[in-house]
Amino acid sequence: MKVIAQRDTNVVLYVFEDSQVITFTDGQMHLGDPVVDMVADCNLETCILYENISNVPADYQGWKYDFDGTTWTENEAFKNWAADDERVED
Repeated sequence: MKVIAQRDTNVVLYVFEDSQVITFTDGQMHLGDPVVDMVADCNLETCILYENISNVPADYQGWKYDFDGTTWTENEAFKNWAADDERVED
């Protein structure tokens, strides 16, 4: 898997399959070849790309874990808003 984490906090923002093409161009992260998506606030100054990661937690969600390139730890600041969301069905 490919893991994208914030450089300053190690918080994991994204996890992608190894086959996903990821490039950093023009201060952005580009996905695909040809490009099918861009992440404007993720660049080589703010994020780090780890490749060939085989130990991604089964319950991974964006922002739930920190990753330093070797070890996964739970992000103490993580709030699972989806679990707390009480939506009213029309």
